Amino acid sequence: MSATYFNLVTQTQTNEQAIRNEHPNTCFPRPFVAPADYALIFTAPQPAHNVITQRVQAIAPELTILGDYEQRWEVVPLDAEAITANEAREVIRGLGVESARVAALWQGAYDYEFAQISGVAIGLLVLGVMQGLPKALAVKGWSQSIWTTYYMRKATGSIDADYTVIGACPHSIPELMVELGI
Repeated sequence: MSATYFNLVTQTQTNEQAIRNEHPNTCFPRPFVAPADYALIFTAPQPAHNVITQRVQAIAPELTILGDYEQRWEVVPLDAEAITANEAREVIRGLGVESARVAALWQGAYDYEFAQISGVAIGLLVLGVMQGLPKALAVKGWSQSIWTTYYMRKATGSIDADYTVIGACPHSIPELMVELGI
């Protein structure tokens, strides 16, 4: 950010480029040094404020006891249109965070289930469930536990994407194959 200067004659703020433009026939040193009728404005922290309903604007700098000018600020209320826009932006930002949280929960559930049953195992599971076979029904119940846990975590705002609490799949692919007579 470029330096800001205070014109002691006009009592206005300006910058280096504007000073150069006002004095086109002047050769300024490097680093830049403003003419005597300008004072460098030192920055000061902006006051705390509610970014949804307020903004901070610069006001006239103040001469400090050290003889330097320091920037001053005031907090001003925003109009209703700006507040509405800021609230909408915060909602969108919050949705982005929420979407990421839900996506992480879903990915954790999917990865945990997929690591133990996928591909051919899904076909075997479907066949066994359709026939009401006990091992296939147990695996189906295990899978439902994963997704029930996912939906509970999603609803409660949880960020826990670890589904090992469900335990391992109760039966292996070879066990499902034997149960189906394959």
